Amino acid sequence: MKVWEPFRKSRTVRIVCFAVAGALLVASAIGLWYSPSASGGTQTPGASYEHNGRFNYTVYLNPNTLYGSSIQPEDEEETTKDQPLVFFRDIIEEARLAFSYRFDCSEPVANVTNNVVVTITAENPGMWQKEMPVLEETYTGREFRVDFPLYLESLERIVEDIEEEIGFKGSQRKFIIKATVHTEARTSSGRTIKDNFSHEITALLREHTLELEGNLKSSDTGAKEGVSYNEEGWFDYEIYLKDNRLYGATVLRSEGFSPVSPPSSSPSPPQTLGPGLIYFPKIIDNIRASFSYQFSYDRPVSVQSEEVEITAVIEKPDTWSKSIVLVPKTKKVGDFSISFPVDINHFTVIGAKSDLPQIFI
Repeated sequence: MKVWEPFRKSRTVRIVCFAVAGALLVASAIGLWYSPSASGGTQTPGASYEHNGRFNYTVYLNPNTLYGSSIQPEDEEETTKDQPLVFFRDIIEEARLAFSYRFDCSEPVANVTNNVVVTITAENPGMWQKEMPVLEETYTGREFRVDFPLYLESLERIVEDIEEEIGFKGSQRKFIIKATVHTEARTSSGRTIKDNFSHEITALLREHTLELEGNLKSSDTGAKEGVSYNEEGWFDYEIYLKDNRLYGATVLRSEGFSPVSPPSSSPSPPQTLGPGLIYFPKIIDNIRASFSYQFSYDRPVSVQSEEVEITAVIEKPDTWSKSIVLVPKTKKVGDFSISFPVDINHFTVIGAKSDLPQIFI
């Protein structure tokens, strides 16, 4: 063809054409160098990089019916209360009782002080009463336990002495065992909670039996200065026996008084929920969250350092907002993953006065 004839015959023409083609190729390469990345990463002249950050979390639950596998019978508490515990005095060697207490609060607490007083009141209902102190102690922390002996013969002799003095003998020996706890708690936000909690059971001494009447466990709830709290108290028993054919055992204990047993070979895992669901604060025990970060670069990196800070913002849009630092500024080197707790109860208290507050982390 005529167009190619000069190209074929002239060496100079061929050199000029190859030079122009090379220049066009270089220009095309430069254009691609500065073009935006299709993957969404960031580019600088001669290099490209990308930030990858990811939150993850696990929600640990309290025992609950919604996600649990069993439902307690509604009349279980009533049955426990109505049926007394009966022990036979002729084979009792020693009797002991324990009282346990637990305080839970919707807001983190800085310190808790509990003063506990245990008394035994002998009485002939409608006729007379005599209160006798057993112990008075002070404990710090959200829970404690005290135990004490129940001297059956000594208690019975006290009643016999009173009846002999007044000249009137009752048909039974009745004793009210009562624990009273005065709690003072100070929350992390400076609020102070003061409350009294009491729980009692009745011991009946008959000629051949000891009977414990009443529910061994009770609870109470309250709220002060916008903070809700829950108190639980319960009695346990431990009855040492003489050699006997009836039980075969030498001691009878309630569950809470049992010696510490070795952990089960296959303990039940805690009940948890993963991301992407709707969660109900009242059945949440705690939340463990994490944040992972990765830096991608298309060239070797000699030094990589970061500074991370994680905050939560609680707000009612267009009304108010509050920022809380979950993880203070921390320096990291290279790709990293950091774990932190999320106190959902604290968030709930802050947003209690607002309808459906929003939380951003």
